Amino acid sequence: KTGYLLQHRSDGGASSQPWDLLFYAGMLSQDSGVDGAGRPLATESLHRSADLFLKAGAEFGAQRLQIMVNGFHADGFDDRVDVPGNRATGLPTTSTAGRPAWDAPRNRVRSISLEWTHDDLAGGRASVQLFKQDFKARYSGGLVTTFQDASLAPVGSLVDQSEVVADKWGLRSSWVRPDLGLRGLELTTGLDLLDDTSSQRLTKTGRSWVPPLHYRSLAPFAQLE
Repeated sequence: KTGYLLQHRSDGGASSQPWDLLFYAGMLSQDSGVDGAGRPLATESLHRSADLFLKAGAEFGAQRLQIMVNGFHADGFDDRVDVPGNRATGLPTTSTAGRPAWDAPRNRVRSISLEWTHDDLAGGRASVQLFKQDFKARYSGGLVTTFQDASLAPVGSLVDQSEVVADKWGLRSSWVRPDLGLRGLELTTGLDLLDDTSSQRLTKTGRSWVPPLHYRSLAPFAQLE
């Protein structure tokens, strides 16, 4: 496991505004382990991963502008295969060197957001955030019963695996006004927007496993306490 973290904050000066930065980059690689008897363990889902994160912001009096970018990528094993155990005899599932008949599992996420806040807008605190996320997850494959199709291959011989793809973007906004007319009375109001498109397919045969879904939500809200 290797990682690098950088944090910096500048208080600004006569000719510059306060700003801050947070950056992280990391990598992880792990092999299969062994049990107490020295037998190789079954493969874990995670084999290698990489993570990149950046957050930077600047302040302009009572206002702040901030951007966040994050990318994560994880891969499973593509050079080991599991050896089934036997529950009746107490033999555990193990693994050995080899190449599976399907692609390695993987997980990829890309996120970005832009946020603006104002600590004194009409006597309250306002915030608006725009965000976008792309997500892709490919699961382990095999001779899965529900993936069989006699029109493609003899039942029991078709190897396939599924992959979820989801793209979403949205907006979060709020305004919080304390002491609204009376001491201790607080108003919170805002608007949330979400647009989400997702699908799941079988990667080896190109079939649609879960029909594409397009979801859109618009949610205004208000709370008085």
